[in-house]
Amino acid sequence: MKGGQGINSFCVCVMADLIGSRRMDNLSALDKLVEELAALAGHQASYMIPPVRRAGDELFFVADKALVVPALRRMHEARKKLPMYIGLGTGWTHDLHGDHHADRMEGPVIFRAADALRELKEKPDSEVLRRIGRDAIGKPTQFRCNLHVGEDKSVNHMVTGHLMLLLQMVERRGTLQCRAVALKRQYPDQPMRMYAHQLWAGRKNPPKDAVKSFSKHLMRAEYALVEEMIRTFVEALAYITPGGDVV
Repeated sequence: MKGGQGINSFCVCVMADLIGSRRMDNLSALDKLVEELAALAGHQASYMIPPVRRAGDELFFVADKALVVPALRRMHEARKKLPMYIGLGTGWTHDLHGDHHADRMEGPVIFRAADALRELKEKPDSEVLRRIGRDAIGKPTQFRCNLHVGEDKSVNHMVTGHLMLLLQMVERRGTLQCRAVALKRQYPDQPMRMYAHQLWAGRKNPPKDAVKSFSKHLMRAEYALVEEMIRTFVEALAYITPGGDVV
């Protein structure tokens, strides 16, 4: 559903705060990220509220389901320079004035994102919340994400746990695995030899069978599994969220 098509829309709200200091170079990088996120919108996906930096170092936007994954992916890529707490909320948003302004929107989706962000900063009361911000071997991460789909804590923890496991699968990827996945996304349905050529372009000592090597990196990255898990997870949000099954 595109922004502007009526005042009641099912969507995902994202509220993010920087972890640590508010240095000017961090804020400049955050402004650049806001521009990059805004550029993701297109004919097939749009923002109800475009990305904006507010309250110093808070990033805020409301997106339709099709846009939230590429937006979060870009935020995840920026995590080393911009470590973040990220609260996500799903539901219906209500624009009281019809102009989709960030300071004049309300509804469960906004409140859920704010609650999810607040919960990240409080003492955890569940194993899922304790593990957010830790990788598979317990090291602190720079991308701490919490998702609220309703009032039921067990459901919120279930979907956040699923999201956490997906992130761990992505963060386990090595440099060449990440590059192979990026090529597959950027140029879908191309011959394998093209991917292999791009993967090893400019590198010394490429493998004798570059196509086989590319396939191996893609398989070790669990590309097909992760992409399907992400797609079905986002589709399911409309049904998990109260009232979302009518979308």
